[in-house]
Amino acid sequence: MKHLFTLLTAIVFVFSGLTLHAQEETLVVIDTDMGKIKVKLYNDTPLHRDNFIKHVNENTYDGLLFHRVIKQFMIQAGDVNLKDAPLDSILGSGDLDYTVPAEIIYPKYFHKWGALCAARTPDEHNPEKASSAT
Repeated sequence: MKHLFTLLTAIVFVFSGLTLHAQEETLVVIDTDMGKIKVKLYNDTPLHRDNFIKHVNENTYDGLLFHRVIKQFMIQAGDVNLKDAPLDSILGSGDLDYTVPAEIIYPKYFHKWGALCAARTPDEHNPEKASSAT
């Protein structure tokens, strides 16, 4: 079954009087043909948050396939070449021509069950630990 990666909502703010206060997190719903996935984007990782929101607003993720699904481990999407890709396509190598600087905040945030993360190339090719654009 084909998995689609589309986004429904973007930023959630709290309006109080004349001041706009951003919450500690941005809430996003990813709508797939297998159901909805709710995620949080944290304000203390603004480069990654803003990059993700930029792609949501530009519809970059609409129609993308989840090209890597490993039971009990991870799912991965973001290959911009995979919008409605044919079955014989090579998966997972399409990205944009920039990276997002690392915003590693350990131990506050780390790779754990349910975490939304940005992919990146291995350290030997990427000592700055910059993330993939998508």
